[in-house]
Amino acid sequence: MNAVAAEWIKLRTLRSTWWALGVGVLTALALTALGASTVISRWEPGRTSEQAAMGIVVTVHVGVVPAQLPLGMLGTMSIGGEHTSGMIRTTFVATPSRSRVLLAKVSVPGGIAIAASLLIAIPGYLYGLTVASGFHPTLPPAGAWAMIGLRGG
Repeated sequence: MNAVAAEWIKLRTLRSTWWALGVGVLTALALTALGASTVISRWEPGRTSEQAAMGIVVTVHVGVVPAQLPLGMLGTMSIGGEHTSGMIRTTFVATPSRSRVLLAKVSVPGGIAIAASLLIAIPGYLYGLTVASGFHPTLPPAGAWAMIGLRGG
């Protein structure tokens, strides 16, 4: 648990973490809104409620996919930066168990990626619902929730 806390401190004190998250989330939200507005405005009037529900899921997915690039960059920076500066030696002195260090280095950026994906997917889905309200969309099928972003970044 101390290794995870140390990784969290290291990651949250870097400006690059917040820049990568900000750029990723804002870009993805903009693409989701643009995609939802563009795609939903071209739907045929005879679209069923179930088709509308899945269409919203697809438009949200358009925003979540590009966000994976800055989130992947964040994971790379969190590990690569420590190797470049030589601080990895200090990390291994403080925590000699390499598996514990690796687990902490994976879990902290992974948790941040999941949270960022939810910050993109939930508002994007709600925006899609608003734009497609004229089609009276139903709730998406159970398998679609993983596509919306509840599976992580």
